Amino acid sequence: MKKAILIVAFACCICGLKLYAQDNVKTLAFNAYNNNNWTEAEKYFQQIIKNSPTDTFAIYYYAMTQLKLKKYADAQQNFRNIYALNLQPDFKNESGFELAKIYAATNDRDKCIQLLNEIAANGATFAQRLNDTIFSALRTVQNFKNAEEKFKENATPCLYDDRYKKLDFFVGTWDVYIGENYTDKVAVDTVSKFYGGCSVDEKFKWIGSDYIGESISFFDNTSQRFRMCWAGKSGDVRNFEEISSAQDSIVFFAVTTYGKNLIHRKLAITYNPADETLHEHIENSYDLGKTWQPDFDALFKKAK
Repeated sequence: MKKAILIVAFACCICGLKLYAQDNVKTLAFNAYNNNNWTEAEKYFQQIIKNSPTDTFAIYYYAMTQLKLKKYADAQQNFRNIYALNLQPDFKNESGFELAKIYAATNDRDKCIQLLNEIAANGATFAQRLNDTIFSALRTVQNFKNAEEKFKENATPCLYDDRYKKLDFFVGTWDVYIGENYTDKVAVDTVSKFYGGCSVDEKFKWIGSDYIGESISFFDNTSQRFRMCWAGKSGDVRNFEEISSAQDSIVFFAVTTYGKNLIHRKLAITYNPADETLHEHIENSYDLGKTWQPDFDALFKKAK
């Protein structure tokens, strides 16, 4: 019995030593890779793969070192083996992009462009990485440009989707006028597109007062409507939802409270392209929408 226990303990010790040795080789491999010592890195990654032939992470970096060493045939085979596997999209796209670089380096232009378009269709966002000089000879090829444009679309989809552009006419710096014939300048409103075109951000400053309000507006995929979330310094927080829209105009609706009173609020924004002005009109209802009372009526003119 004691002998059997000793054998098991010895076997566990050997396995532990092997795992420790493998971890130590990985450390050496990545240290060499991070220090741009490609020859040493290749040697260590080769050792890792010899003991763990299905370690796709090690194979990837093994192929990367071969690419750095310009061992294109070896790197190509390793990247092709990885790319053929059922991998997570990000890892598959990374492998595909590096394989495309090898095709470019070896003047296999058709395979390079085909692969770039494949990974673009798979959601890759590598437009900036196409600036690599390895792709210089391909820049005028239309299918290469198509892949580049798709990479950009994947990275900033809101810029390519008209549903997110419904409030673009609101973007700008505006002087805000009220009163008869809109002669009294009372505020400045600064409206910008942010976050890859996915939101419209507003900063409203009342002149001669410390009142400031901000809003963020965006297209909500769930409701298929635009939303505007407003927060003012005096605690006036509103969550508006689009109820109607047309070209150069949109109407929002919000339910809020003032004390114990329930208030329905409509906010209409209309752009006049002829003179580049905006008309903003807010109405409130205190009887669940039966009657409406004006709250804010202003003309926005582009600031000079």
